[in-house]
Amino acid sequence: MNYPQLLRVMLAGLLLLLAILACATGQENLQIENAPQYVCPSATPRPTHTLPPADPPTYPAYFQANLASTYYQSIGPITLQLAMQNAGAIYASYRGARLNPPYVWEGTNGQFITIATSSTLPSTGDWYLFVPSDVYRVDFTLYSQQAPGLHLLTAYQSSTFSTAQPPLCCPPSPIEPTLRPTNTPYPTPTPYVRTNDYFVGDIVYTDESPSGLQLGFRMLNIRSEPLPPVPGSDPQALHIWTIEISNIGDIPYTLFPPAQMYVSVVQDGATETSGVWGPSLAAAQAADLDFNYMTWDFQEILPGQEITLTLAAFGPPGTAYKVSYALDGSQRGDDPLAPTIVPGTNIVSWINAVNTICQGEIEQP
Repeated sequence: MNYPQLLRVMLAGLLLLLAILACATGQENLQIENAPQYVCPSATPRPTHTLPPADPPTYPAYFQANLASTYYQSIGPITLQLAMQNAGAIYASYRGARLNPPYVWEGTNGQFITIATSSTLPSTGDWYLFVPSDVYRVDFTLYSQQAPGLHLLTAYQSSTFSTAQPPLCCPPSPIEPTLRPTNTPYPTPTPYVRTNDYFVGDIVYTDESPSGLQLGFRMLNIRSEPLPPVPGSDPQALHIWTIEISNIGDIPYTLFPPAQMYVSVVQDGATETSGVWGPSLAAAQAADLDFNYMTWDFQEILPGQEITLTLAAFGPPGTAYKVSYALDGSQRGDDPLAPTIVPGTNIVSWINAVNTICQGEIEQP
């Protein structure tokens, strides 16, 4: 049996298997009616209608302190009134004079202690100090972590005098940021879109079908190897390709790789030859492929599953330039432009070239 006769017998068998497969599974598990679309990620227009949020206002550091009363009673506290804004920690040191020996009250012994902490927003507060009953004068030194300046206050013990002072208030107003100018919109680039002849390495996705079927395809590599000449036969090459198929939809996807995939264009120097060179077990054996990857049976890819298939075909000498795939394996089709010996319709192709036009990877739908 010569090669053309063998090819016709093989294709007849494939068509019969495809018909059986279509009956065994649902048509919706075989049928991809649209072509995957590749939209260059680096050509996606940048949004410009939403301005970035304005910077928060700036609150100037501020700290003031006074005595609620210059005079205090021997049984009562000395009250410091504080007004703060973005001042950080508030520190105080104090000492006093006594009526009795040793006549000096050391207070904080020359050390500064933290008496309050200021937040960014304005705030006020009181701080209380009880002193021994024979201390008749107390000297305070106060300062803040961020606002400049020392504050010196003196309180006196008295049972007759009282000079109440109003609470402190009114830190400086916040400084509002300068409003951002309205941006001039970026020019909208023309998106780079491919609906066929995809590049090796780029992943492409189909639209979700009404049945919930949605797939991702990535051709990982396409390569060719010359074969030794056989006397009395035309020269041939071995063409090998690896494709990754992921099911991101809601229903299983059923495919029959040997019937749906083939080499469609071979380049030999400046010459391009179009045809249909389908995978075969003999080519897989010649390529020394692991039959776990090169299968002569149908495959079912469950939702969330991904498989990698490596197939091989004999063809004319040269380099496989284009590998094609019949996306819709549910029907024969009568498209006069499609190869008549391929069981399936909606044929797309990958070219043996990497993408040098775009950068990045399109997101999964």
